[in-house]
Amino acid sequence: MNNYFHCTGGRFKVAIYVMVLLLAVFYTDNLRASGKKLKTRIKIEYFKKGDNTKQIKATASSRVNRKPVSLQNITLQFFDETDSSRLIQSITTNKKGIAVLNLPADYPMGKEEPSVFTVRFAGNDIYKPASKKIEVKDIVMNVDYKVVDSVYMVNVSAYELIDGKPGNPVSDVDVYVYVQRLFSLLKVGEGWLQDGKATVEIPNNIPGDRQQNLKLVTMIPEAEGYGTIENNKTMKWGTPLPALNKYADKKKRALWEPRAPLWMVITLGILLFGVFYHYFLIGFKLYKIKKIGEGKTVWWLKQDKININQFIKKWKKSV
Repeated sequence: MNNYFHCTGGRFKVAIYVMVLLLAVFYTDNLRASGKKLKTRIKIEYFKKGDNTKQIKATASSRVNRKPVSLQNITLQFFDETDSSRLIQSITTNKKGIAVLNLPADYPMGKEEPSVFTVRFAGNDIYKPASKKIEVKDIVMNVDYKVVDSVYMVNVSAYELIDGKPGNPVSDVDVYVYVQRLFSLLKVGEGWLQDGKATVEIPNNIPGDRQQNLKLVTMIPEAEGYGTIENNKTMKWGTPLPALNKYADKKKRALWEPRAPLWMVITLGILLFGVFYHYFLIGFKLYKIKKIGEGKTVWWLKQDKININQFIKKWKKSV
């Protein structure tokens, strides 16, 4: 009976997998046959790095059954339409539906008018064609790092570039200062650009590395008409890390010390003892069952054999 249910359950799972596969193929074929295609959505982001290199990031997605789906392995075309439509490069999206175009530092931008970049998708049997345009003005952001009366100051100035030269000041835009950490950026200060200038004060007690270095990232994030602008610099503004010497105080115990607290050692010891005791107990019981099944008894197994025999007799009577 158990084997029957086991086999039936296995066949049921296989049947479910086959049905799902057939539905998926049927749904795709219906889309192709009916001519109803899914809408394609494209998002564009513009980045300018501290070395003046530019980056255009396009993300393609759609919605299937009201759930967002990334469009992977599709070709997106990047055009520069500042003066005339010119294809820069065609890039295939990754598993997340992202395609990134990297531009060199000397890439020509609009002289007086904003630069216009367009990302186009030609469409396929399932997804509709789509395009997205972004207009950005090239700006220059200068960052000056100073210490005034033991206060760490970051002075930011930003201007639009007109024909390669600083022109109109950037105003009414947020500016942030971050510290690069292992996995992400830690925000340590923020300011407001007014008439092209802003001053950001950051704390003077941020831990640095062994050489007291901090990698500072000054950023104008996702500003309308400008994109994201970054400036990176390493400054010796970090507080020194304490030297760890496990032999400095042998009696000191703490979570942050080389020697763990005594309560933690005792708790871990009890837990490990309980685990290995149950391992031993299971092995010992299995050994006893094996010997009883073979009909071999020794003095410390006789009582167990008597108990098992009594249990079997009582069970037979009840049945």
